[in-house]
Amino acid sequence: MRRNEFDIIKGIAIFLVVMGHILFYGIEGGSQTPLFRLIGTVHMPMFFFISGWWAMKVGTDGKVLAPNLWDRAVRLLTPAFVVSFLWYLYYPHSPVRMDELTYAGMMASKHKGGYWFPLTLFEITALYTLAVMLFRIRKGIITEVCVCLAIWGCTYIITAASPQWLQDCLILPPLRNHFPAFVMGAFAHRYSAGFRRLCQSNIVRTAAVVTLVVIALVFENGRSIKHFSFIYSIIGQPFIFSMAVLMMTVCGAWSARAAEDGKSHPFMRMWVYLGKRSFAIYLLHYFFLFRVPFGNVFLTSVRDAFVPTVIIASAAAAAVITVTLLADYIICRSDFLGFILAGNPLKRASKKQ
Repeated sequence: MRRNEFDIIKGIAIFLVVMGHILFYGIEGGSQTPLFRLIGTVHMPMFFFISGWWAMKVGTDGKVLAPNLWDRAVRLLTPAFVVSFLWYLYYPHSPVRMDELTYAGMMASKHKGGYWFPLTLFEITALYTLAVMLFRIRKGIITEVCVCLAIWGCTYIITAASPQWLQDCLILPPLRNHFPAFVMGAFAHRYSAGFRRLCQSNIVRTAAVVTLVVIALVFENGRSIKHFSFIYSIIGQPFIFSMAVLMMTVCGAWSARAAEDGKSHPFMRMWVYLGKRSFAIYLLHYFFLFRVPFGNVFLTSVRDAFVPTVIIASAAAAAVITVTLLADYIICRSDFLGFILAGNPLKRASKKQ
């Protein structure tokens, strides 16, 4: 039985994504809750970390291999553009509302109607490909780290020098903010033995917990500081690494125990399945978002208390994901529809001998 820690992490992350969208779109004032802010700092960095982990490939000669950009473009951009266009056609009939009135306006906006993630991931993969090409100048981890830091610095310069419309169109701020998480995942995979030893160290795990708490408090109480987004993009990197260590520790131990026993708990299998279908859930769940009846009244009555907010957002997210998975199952009966609507790899017909 293989280990599924990455699928578990992706499953948890996509559930948090839907919870966040329930709070943002489905409950008036939900985006002002502490839970929404916490979700916003956690879920997307995990996706980029895992994407970086799987992007790292090393050849037999020890050289880092560049990703296949054409394959990434087909897998990421095709469903993103197709589903976002269908979403544009459908959203006038949805309780979810967007400000953009045209498809071009939606895709020129910074959120891309919610479909910014595949585009940003492709841009980051392209930058990582450039980094891999530069790695060949001179072998060594110092060269690799310096190259990645230089590229990250260039994203700051380009973002600062670009007008707002260009930043929105090219999704430059998310590109700048999430590139480090992708690179962390790549390096964690390159030096996976050392990274896993870190995850098993009590000192490192304790330091990770302390780092998470301290930076979370800074984030919650320092948002009014001038240029805080820039400051957080710097100090947030230890937060992301600490979160990766803890997620790998918990989910890795859970997965390893199941692999040793030869069986897994149904609760674990649920998270694994959500992780395997995370991209399809991301693409399709917008069609099934709804406004939670009396949600704003509930949040006001409990004064944004954390636990009640978690309960109502989790219940609504579970309902949305259940319907989304049903739609995903129906769509994937066709390989072609599964490719353009759910992001499945397009199966190639086998040649007859």
